[in-house]
Order: sequence, then structure tokens, then C-alpha cells
Amino acid sequence: MDAIVKHCRIGIVVLLLALGGCAQLPQPSVVGEQESVEIPQPPPALSNGSIYQAGRGQNPLFVDGQPSDYVKMAMEFCNSFEQERVRTESFVNILHARFTVDRFVILHR
Repeated sequence: MDAIVKHCRIGIVVLLLALGGCAQLPQPSVVGEQESVEIPQPPPALSNGSIYQAGRGQNPLFVDGQPSDYVKMAMEFCNSFEQERVRTESFVNILHARFTVDRFVILHR
């Protein structure tokens, strides 16, 4: 009797696995035929004498041995940033000196 129950359990497990596997069969696409899309490549860039040739979304660093306009703008930004940093540092030092002296005087009155 135990052998029959064991074989029935094995049969049920095999049947469940087979039915579960059937659910994984590929289904037909709801969308239908897929279209392929080709993205055209831009024509090759002409050499402009630069060491670094610009590609798509890139900027040359030097043109004819001189910094490019892109590099010049970046340098102007960095110089302006440094000037503002120095001004801010000076302002903070003035505030620190003023409030440090006032606090020192208030604490020692």
C-alpha cells in the first residue's frame, strides 16, 4: 500500500511540474511584427589641425596649438570662481573677526 501512495505522490509531482512547464511556453506577440530602426552615423569630421579631434558631443582642447574657445571659456569660469572664492573668504574673515571680538568683550564684562 505504501508503494502505491509513493508512486501516486511522484505522479502528482511530475504532473504538476509538467503543467507548470506548459505555462512557460512562448506566447505569440501582442504587438505583431517588430520594426528595426537604423540610426544614421554622422559623416567623419574633417581634420582641423587639432591634436584632439572632436567627435560626437566632444570639444577639442587645442586648435592649431592654441587653446580652443571651449578651453578659454572654462578658464574664464575658473578665474571668476577663484575671485568669488577669495571675496567670500575675506567676507567670512571680517565676520569672524567682528563677532569674535564682540563675543570676547561680552563674555568679559
